[in-house]
This record gives sequence, structure tokens and C-alpha cells, in this order.
Amino acid sequence: MTFRAMISSISDGIYITDSQGDCLAHNEAFLRITGIPINILGRNVSTLIDDNLISDSATIEVIRSGQRTSKIIIYPSGCEALVTGNPVFDKDGKLINVVCEVRDLSELNTLKDELKRSKQLNKQYREILKNYGPAVSTEVVTVRDPKMQSMLDALPRIGDSDATVLINGESGVGKGLIASLIHEHSSRSTKGKFIKVDCSAIPSSLMESELFGYEGGAFTGAKREGKPGLLDQANHGTAFMDEIGELPLFLQVKLLSVLQDHKILRVGGTTPRSMDIRFVCATNRDLEKMVDEGTFRKDLYYRLNVIPVGIPPLRERKEDIFVLTLSFLDKFCKKYHRNLSFVPEAMDCLYEYSWPGNVRELENVVERLVVLSQTGLIEKADLPEKIRQASEVVVLTVPSSENNRKVIPLRAAVAATERQWIERAFQQNKQLGPTAQALGIDISTLLRKCKRLGIRRTATLAEMP
Repeated sequence: MTFRAMISSISDGIYITDSQGDCLAHNEAFLRITGIPINILGRNVSTLIDDNLISDSATIEVIRSGQRTSKIIIYPSGCEALVTGNPVFDKDGKLINVVCEVRDLSELNTLKDELKRSKQLNKQYREILKNYGPAVSTEVVTVRDPKMQSMLDALPRIGDSDATVLINGESGVGKGLIASLIHEHSSRSTKGKFIKVDCSAIPSSLMESELFGYEGGAFTGAKREGKPGLLDQANHGTAFMDEIGELPLFLQVKLLSVLQDHKILRVGGTTPRSMDIRFVCATNRDLEKMVDEGTFRKDLYYRLNVIPVGIPPLRERKEDIFVLTLSFLDKFCKKYHRNLSFVPEAMDCLYEYSWPGNVRELENVVERLVVLSQTGLIEKADLPEKIRQASEVVVLTVPSSENNRKVIPLRAAVAATERQWIERAFQQNKQLGPTAQALGIDISTLLRKCKRLGIRRTATLAEMP
């Protein structure tokens, strides 16, 4: 490789002079970074200063001092660059060349600005959280919704008992997490295991032997020594029966027997075994409706529903979106060694989205954003399209005449109705606090909706008769 090809392959700018400061060579990157519009080969570096093509020179300083020198110089291109001049001596110690490396600081400065803004946003978000009031937090869950706070407050009392618990909620709300917290708050956490049984994942043909175990030779292919079931493993601990609504009717009878008699009969066995098991069950189905339809036993339902725990979907506890997002962001930034923040517009989109996959979906989205983000800030454009679209609402006025009323998209209709009621509430209450109270939302939510729907309070109040 020739000398010129070698320096041309370097991404930083290279500028080489002789001991007098006359330019001997440079690469294309030097011209791109500096934006110097003329041919500088053979020209002395001092003439570039005289012609205002550069504001300072590392080369002149190296010639003067004979030492390695670094300077930050702004070039005609507007680029700010770190220029490091390196002296080259012959065998007698005489200066023969100066080689300058020119590194573009634009990207670094952009990253520094983003980091500064990221820190400012983090500080703002923490201040907003203070204004929201205290959050209830454990090592694994943080919530701000009053209903969720009340439920978490009750978990130690629920854990202290041996009563059966039935957790109800949509997929992704965290039923398994709540079940494990109940176990951790109980004395059983030191005596036995927390065994999860996913009733929807085990084939019905295998479920009886998986749950209750089997004796040796109970069926073709059975182990000679038999096999303990999942409920055996939960002895003195907690059995978490996830998706209990998927349990076949014939096994519902056996489970009811275990709950009543505290004994388990293995497949192929003749002697029941005494068991000490605390049952926590979960479902995303309406078990009462299943009882009416005859697909779930009424007596088992009442045995399971001693302590009902309902977990609302994330769309019904908007206050938690903010704290959960920051909690997940902190978690994944630590995991992937990143330092990121959400810009307010991106956070607004997360707030407006309906989260059909609930907390699990939010956690997955935040992890994806942390992994894929190329800068220190997560912008609205970085979000998945379906989440971005949640905030892109076209506000239409709902016609009052039945004859003129046309079908409009549901989202637009909801926005129009929301706008109408907020404006009416402002007209009746005039101030932010009373208006938010009348609408059953907090002030920050009201302000966010006003911004999204284009509601100007001054204009609304000015229209009052």
C-alpha cells in the first residue's frame, strides 16, 4: 500500500508539514472536516491563519516547542475539531516533520448535549414523581395507582394466612409476580418451595400424572420407581395454579378433594398421602360465567375464591405507566450499560397507548428501546408505530343533529367527546383543581389531555356566556 493510500484510509483528518510548516500531504478526511476550499499543498500553515482559513495552528506550536501539542480548532466548515500535532525527529534529534491528526468533535459534542439533556429530563421526571405523591415500591414492583397500592399493602396480611387466593386479571398484568410475593410474605417461604403449575401448557392427557404423580407401573411407559407430581414438590410450600380456568373438569374434582382433605392420591396408587399445601390460583377468565355455563365446578370456585385479588389492566391505572416506564428504563440501562432518557413526547405516547399486553408489553417495549437506541435520548420516532399512532388523534366535532351525524372513526369520536366534556368542565369550574376533580382525574392528566386535544383554557373560559 502506498503512503497516500495509507493516509486516505484513515477516517480522521491527517495533515503533514515539513519543519518550516509547509504542507507536504493531507488526506480527503482533512478537507471534509475542515472545509478549506483551496489547494493547500506546498502552502505554509501561517498563510492559512493570515487568510482566516483556520483560527489557530497546532503545527506552529509544535515547531516552536518541539513537543506534542493538542488544540481545539474551529474550521470554515463550522466543525469543531481536536487537533493533535506530533513532532517527527531524525536520528540526530532534529525536527523534520509535523504530523497532525484532526478529529471531528461534532458527534462527541452531540452526545454530550444529549447526555446533558438526558440528565435534565431524568431530574424533571423525578420532580414530577415527587408531585404525584409517594409510590409503593418493593424490590420487584413499583406502583402509584391507589388500587394497586391498597392491594400491595394487603399482601403481608394475605401471606400470613393459609387461605386460598384467587387472582384475576388480564394476561400480562403480573399475576405470577403477585402470587410469588404472597409466598414470600408467608412463613412457607422458609419451609417449602413456590411451585408454578401452568394449567394451559400441560396437555390434558398428561396433566393428572404431572400434578399428582404416579406409582411405578401405573401405565405403559411409566418409570419403575414412579414419579412425584408437582403438588408433591409444593408440600409445605405454595402451589401457584396459573390459568386455573383451563383445568379439565375431571381434574377439578381431584383438586377439590385435595383442598378438602389435604391428601393426594397418585395415579395408580391406593394410599393417599397427606400434604400441607397453600394454593394460590390465577385466571384471566370469568370463572363465574364458566360456572353458569357448566365448564367450571361451582364448589371448586367457592373453595378457590376465599381471598379474591383483582389486578386492573394497565390502561385503567395510567398513573403506573410513568413509574413503571422509569423503573424498567433503570433496570435495562443497568443491564445493558446504557444511559438513556425518554423525551416528553415519547412519554406522552406511552401514556396514551392502551397496552393490551399490559405490564409485560410495556417491559418488553422499554427493553427493545434501550437495546436499539443509538443516542442518549429515546424520541417519539423510536417508538413502535402502533404506540406512536395512539397519540396521533384527529379531533372532530361531534354533530348534534341526528340527520347530519356521520360515522367517524371510533378514536376520533372518543377524542371529540373527551374534548367536549373537558371544555364543559372548565366552563363550570373555571380552575384546574376543581375541573380535574369533577372529571375524576389528576391535574397532570388533565394538562396532558388539554395539550393532546388542543384545548386552550383561556379560550374556553372566554367563550363562557
